[in-house]
Amino acid sequence: MLDEDADLAVKKNHSTTKEALTVGEKMGAKYVILTHFSQRQHSVPAVTDFIDYLNSNDDEIKRIAKRGIVTFDLMTIRSRDLDLLTHLINPLAELRKLLPK
Repeated sequence: MLDEDADLAVKKNHSTTKEALTVGEKMGAKYVILTHFSQRQHSVPAVTDFIDYLNSNDDEIKRIAKRGIVTFDLMTIRSRDLDLLTHLINPLAELRKLLPK
């Protein structure tokens, strides 16, 4: 869930984007693949937190965000493409803008 929804995340036993990325970093994961499938939400995920992190002045936040990969419904991932997938954040943000609210 988005960081702005932290209270709701606690109630629903979900993690926020930052929490998930931080756990991945503590584990030493090269990538953190975030996904959430829901019939109530868009199939293209919200990536505003990632955009904020990547543009942050905080080097730690930037470093953590660079390992994040956002996926969406019906997306297929090949392990050899993981480096490329880290560059999908901005295009996904633009795609979200085109979808009805």
